[in-house]
Amino acid sequence: MDTAHPVQDDPTLEEYNVQERVETAVRTARDLASVQLGDNVMFTLGNDFEYRAANEWFKNLDKLIKYVNADGRVNMFYSTPTQYLQAKLKSNITWPLKIDDLFPYSDSPHSYWTGFYTSRPALKHYVRFNSVFLQTARQIEVWADGNGTGTFLLWDALSTAQHHDAVTGTELQWVAFN
Repeated sequence: MDTAHPVQDDPTLEEYNVQERVETAVRTARDLASVQLGDNVMFTLGNDFEYRAANEWFKNLDKLIKYVNADGRVNMFYSTPTQYLQAKLKSNITWPLKIDDLFPYSDSPHSYWTGFYTSRPALKHYVRFNSVFLQTARQIEVWADGNGTGTFLLWDALSTAQHHDAVTGTELQWVAFN
């Protein structure tokens, strides 16, 4: 969904684009379905450092859902990760077992990110070790009728370190310094 190119559903406007937007959504849904198991696919919204104007996003999504569903080739609706997972589980799919250490990710054609699990090993060790330490300290705090303030600084540091860009090693250098 692109707020720079909203769904224009007024046929008197020169920028009227309902059919174009429906075709794009249906093509995207079918493309996703062709590389996934099961009938359900998830469209995720937003992007790091770019997701803005939620009101415009949802106004356009409401229109897109309305027109895609009226078209009838795919059924589009708002959902949650939990509902999506439940739908996948109900489809009785036999899922393949992946045991190697490769997690390929592509954010553009011929641009793959790999090594998520092997980059910055010292940081990964720090996060794992201190997560155990934090949970132990929290349990002691509960037993001592504490209010959680004693572990806040460690919790805050671990929260930053566990950000998906930090712990995978894909963060910007200024984030690594933080």
